[in-house]
Amino acid sequence: MKAQKSSGPAALARLGLGDGRVLVYGLGKSGISSAHLLGHHKVPFGFYDDNEVAGYRALSKSIRWPDVPVQFGGLTAESLVEYDLVVVSPGVPAHAPTVQVIRDAGLEIISEIELAYAFAQGPVIA
Repeated sequence: MKAQKSSGPAALARLGLGDGRVLVYGLGKSGISSAHLLGHHKVPFGFYDDNEVAGYRALSKSIRWPDVPVQFGGLTAESLVEYDLVVVSPGVPAHAPTVQVIRDAGLEIISEIELAYAFAQGPVIA
């Protein structure tokens, strides 16, 4: 049986977000996939990547969302104020300095698998 997707608001409620904005950290394949899922459900989001060159190349080859905010090369607590949740790609090390900035700002950090699970309905085998 194929899992059916729930609405964006219901998924965000399962994540404890209400109508909050999500930051996608990492512009590799999983980050781009997370963005597609969020965009499909009309969940507001932004992008961040530590590597401006690689991140920009991934973004420009994969997505055409001109209104989505994109940040490269360093986050501050002030730049995170508009976000309620961060989806971190698996290629981002847990000990990365930017991850610590996110933790210090008090934001919840989840993986793209957790994000997908929030949108899934029906049984999930992991």
